[in-house]
Parts: sequence; C-alpha cells; structure tokens
Amino acid sequence: MDQFLNIISTFPTVIYSILMVVIILYWFIASLGLLEIDMLDADIPDAHTGIHVHSDGLHEVTDGIEGLAGVLLKLGLNGVPITVVITFLVMFGWIISYFAALLISPLLGSSIIQILVGIPIFIAAFALALPCTAVVIRPMRTLFDKSQTKTTQSLIGKIGTIRSTKVNATFGEIEINDEGAHLILRIRASEPNDFKKGDRVALLEYTEADNSYQVVAESEFY
Repeated sequence: MDQFLNIISTFPTVIYSILMVVIILYWFIASLGLLEIDMLDADIPDAHTGIHVHSDGLHEVTDGIEGLAGVLLKLGLNGVPITVVITFLVMFGWIISYFAALLISPLLGSSIIQILVGIPIFIAAFALALPCTAVVIRPMRTLFDKSQTKTTQSLIGKIGTIRSTKVNATFGEIEINDEGAHLILRIRASEPNDFKKGDRVALLEYTEADNSYQVVAESEFY
C-alpha cells in the first residue's frame, strides 16, 4: 500500500491522479444534475463540418480549433461526447503511468533522476492512451448516433423527467425512456419558471444551434 500511495502521489503519475480526481468530481456533480454531461462539446466543432462553435452565440471557428477537430477525427476520438473521451484518456494515462513507474521505481534514485525519467513516461502514457481510448469508444459511437437520430427526428412531444436542479434559457437536462432507450438530453425553458429536479415536462421544439429542446410543463402540453 505504501508503494502504491508513493507512486500515485509522485511525478509523473501524480499529474494523472489529480486529473482522475477532477474527472470523478465532474461525473459526481453531473450525476446530481448540476452540470450538463456534454457541456464541453459546445467548444469543439463538428468533426465533419468544422464551421461553427457555440459560445454565447455562433462565432466563426479559428484555424486552430478546426485543426483540433481534424486531429480528433484522425485519431478516432470523434463520435462521442468530449467528456467521455477525456475520461478514458485520463484513466488509461493513469494506468499506464502507474505501471511504468512501478516497473522502474527500483531504479530511481534522486528526485532529479525521477523527474528526468518521469517526463518521457508521462508523454508515453498519454501517447499510448490515445489508441486505447479510440478502441474503447469505437463501439460507443453507434449508441450516440442512434440517440442523435432519435433526438432530431422523433422525440418532439415526448414526456420526460428533469434531472438538473433547474431549467433556464442556457441550462437544463432531461431523462427520457423512449422504446427502451434511456436518453439524457439538453433542455431549455423560458424564464421565469419554477421547474425543478423531478418535474415532468414535454419536449416542444428542437433547437439545432445548441442541440437542445424547448420544454413546457406536462400539464400545459395536453
């Protein structure tokens, strides 16, 4: 146990350990409905078009962002929410870094040597995490593609349960069970309103700009 704690708390694994804590906190907070699960997707342009980014409206994407989208596509890291990609990258990076440090720890002496050896381990762990993540998310793309198809074509009028703590013009999530498919979707509502977690609402209109639905209370829909 002492060796385990020593490795995860020293360079280079400690970097991935910190990121793992952030990821765990993120998913915990998201599960409480305080964050949208795909909140970071708005910052990455579509891998096929690469023409818009959403941030307080629509803006032209810079060449750098387009380049990032192209890199993600080439690495096979597209087709799922970016939060899922980051989660697996950090997880695999942590695992690879830990076992690499475990194998060479008997050879390490001073802290300077540890840093010099740790730098290539950190880089190699990230490089190896890329293909590992691509392999893991590959079968997940079909699930998200099906969810997107349902989202854009057949969910208008469906009733679901609010999973976020509030719903306003920029924030909100809903859970819907549609023919056995469990979906979590972005929703928006006019203000003021008294929507809260657990309320049932109806999907009224789809907004392509931020991939969300306008909703009304179930009682108002019928």
